[in-house]
Amino acid sequence: MEEILQALLAVDSVTCAVLASRDGLIIASAAEDAAHMSRAAIASALIETAEKYCRDMRLGAVQQTVITAGSGVIVLTEAGRMLLITESSRLNSAGLIMAEARRAARALQRQQ
Repeated sequence: MEEILQALLAVDSVTCAVLASRDGLIIASAAEDAAHMSRAAIASALIETAEKYCRDMRLGAVQQTVITAGSGVIVLTEAGRMLLITESSRLNSAGLIMAEARRAARALQRQQ
C-alpha cells in the first residue's frame, strides 16, 4: 500500500495521498505534513454526502469526487471498501491527478 501511495505523492503537485476506511480512519498515508489525519474524517463525510446525492438522482455508484478550490484540488476515489484521498497544490493538474488516483485505487483494490 505504501508503495502505491508514495507513487502518487511523486506525481507533480500532489501533496497528500491517504488511504482511509469508509468511516475516516487512516489505513496508510504518504504526505508532506501530518495535517491530513483530521481531514480523512471530513473526506469520509464528503463522499457519504456525494453518494446520497447520486442515489437520490439515480446516477449510480460514486467513483470519484473532485473538489476544486482557489489553489488546489482534492480527489476522493473509491477503492473497494476504502477511500483514497489525493490532494494537489495546483488546479491545472486535476485531470492527471484524477487519472493517477483511479489507477492507484485499482492497484489498491487488487491488494485487498
